[in-house]
Amino acid sequence: MMDDNLFEREYNLSFESDSARLVSNHSILFMNKIKQEFVHRDFYMVPQEICDKIVWAPDFDPTYMDYETLKAKSFLFVVDTAQGIEASTIEKNDSDYNVINIFEIEALSANKININRDHGPITVKDCVQYK
Repeated sequence: MMDDNLFEREYNLSFESDSARLVSNHSILFMNKIKQEFVHRDFYMVPQEICDKIVWAPDFDPTYMDYETLKAKSFLFVVDTAQGIEASTIEKNDSDYNVINIFEIEALSANKININRDHGPITVKDCVQYK
């Protein structure tokens, strides 16, 4: 049986300069299908120059969540503190940015957990999804 890359090359005439990729063509097509543009949100009493640097998933608006809604949800914050180049370096662009990814943690349905159980021992990651 052929792998996806070989099939693409042989039958769909998809020639890639680097066929030994870490991510398959199928995965790249899927990621392009689900990608979404992030949006800016304005926050009361936060300077505009700061709000302009922060982008959010379009279906997540923290400005409209009341205290009870926030209290009922669980969030995971993943921080990537980019090192970048030193500020004293002259004539170089620093393309590294600090990133905070915020994921809402939702419990999976019992049916989906049972499906995951069929693939081996169940762990916490088999019981939740990150939104």
